[in-house]
Amino acid sequence: IDATLSLGGVLSGAIRILGQKPDTATAFAERLDGDVTSTMRDPVYDPDTGTYRLTGLLPGRYRIFVYAVLDDVYFSGCYGGSPSEANSEVTVTAGAVITDLDVNLGVGDYDGEIGGTVTANGQPRPGIKVTVYGSGGSSGLVSTSTDAQGRYKIGGLTQGYYRVGFNDPTGIYATAYYSDA
Repeated sequence: IDATLSLGGVLSGAIRILGQKPDTATAFAERLDGDVTSTMRDPVYDPDTGTYRLTGLLPGRYRIFVYAVLDDVYFSGCYGGSPSEANSEVTVTAGAVITDLDVNLGVGDYDGEIGGTVTANGQPRPGIKVTVYGSGGSSGLVSTSTDAQGRYKIGGLTQGYYRVGFNDPTGIYATAYYSDA
């Protein structure tokens, strides 16, 4: 059985999460055109430098996806922004070595916030302790207290599901939880 091999392309770049090297990461390239899939030979992430290298790619258009972990928090994204953006595609030609395809994760990931107003007997309640818990967690991630109008806002949250607890430090009102945030 005879075979003719094509010269493979190489894609590489740095992976950063909010400017830091991830503890671990996985990068892969999805081929966007043709019926032939391309297998990456030994995709490599180097935690010392925070760089990835994908080799053995057939000529074609690709999108680079990354999954990474920093301090036990998971992040994902792709080169060039979201997958729907035209600048997220990379064209590989036979033997091409394309570098500086950096993927920056975490920007905008901490823009989530939970807020509202706490009332009792139809009146706003100041000084109520509001605690945000991770999904299924029993330890609070962050707490704040309601203002004079019973309002609160907790920001800096990543996308996900949270449980919110409301506790009256004076003990007059019963503790309540909201789980669908």
